[in-house]
Amino acid sequence: TFIRENLTSFNAPGNDDWTKVANVLAKFANMPTVDYSDRQYVSKSKTQQQFNPERYDVRQISGEKVPYILYKRGFSAECVKDFGDSVKLIRDLNLTSFDGYNIGFPYRHADSGRVTGYEIRGNGGFKSKAAGTQSSNSFWSADFGADSPQAVRNVYLFESSFDAMAFYQLNKAKIAMSPFAVVSTGGAFTESQVQMVMKKYPAARLVDCFDNDLAGNVYSANLVKHAEKKDLQVSCTENAAGERTMHLSYKNRTVECPANDFSFKDAAKEIGLNYETGHWKAPKNYKDWNDSLLGNQIKNTVTPSKYERDRNLAEKRKSSFKM
Repeated sequence: TFIRENLTSFNAPGNDDWTKVANVLAKFANMPTVDYSDRQYVSKSKTQQQFNPERYDVRQISGEKVPYILYKRGFSAECVKDFGDSVKLIRDLNLTSFDGYNIGFPYRHADSGRVTGYEIRGNGGFKSKAAGTQSSNSFWSADFGADSPQAVRNVYLFESSFDAMAFYQLNKAKIAMSPFAVVSTGGAFTESQVQMVMKKYPAARLVDCFDNDLAGNVYSANLVKHAEKKDLQVSCTENAAGERTMHLSYKNRTVECPANDFSFKDAAKEIGLNYETGHWKAPKNYKDWNDSLLGNQIKNTVTPSKYERDRNLAEKRKSSFKM
């Protein structure tokens, strides 16, 4: 919205506002701009860009000093060392306007182990993916306490690698009781990506560690849907007043609640949906695990969901005096 309201300041090419907005964002991400009036170019652009490892200078992180980006995120030298080759320094050689290094989390194909891209994080909240990263069939992961992926017993899934590292640093003593892995899907994920995770870790239980927000709860629903082949549907509607309502349907039952109150775990219980996937989200007054590590609480503490309010009211009624 900000870009669209200030398009004249960006001097972006395009025949309409949305093409111009897309080209501004493409410029920021060091990606090719697109002129949608060129039908021939549109046809060619449908071919997915291939990840080119030669485009990136990738280096090992020294064990002597934690890079500032990771230090600012609260990670200890011991934590960074534990993740070894799963965390790199990365520089885009095509990006001449910035010659520094960001943090790169290598995405690997579940079968071959070949690097197919990088999840990239930098200062100022910068986040991106390397051009051509194959997010649909690969992901970032780090294994602990296992000689092979087949020995892993629990897989903890996150929206970002930073959250995975924070979870590890905060809960290392608890989760190290059995072989485990942490996985980042880089945000929204596809069914094929979930199947790839399950294929790599065939004996493991999946544990949802997504964010404590609406998107994180929708991801929780989709994880169960794709991993366990549940015929469930999650959707959102908005009325004329702008009020949003979430709908979760399973078999012949549907539960509805205001979007701000939506909790997949509670809604699933309400409609009798049983599943094996676990949940281990950050404490409720934190948006995600990295915020929990940093102590950055949500300014307006998350209010109890509709289901929690109903349970609390029922308990109060039981304990109150009867007239």
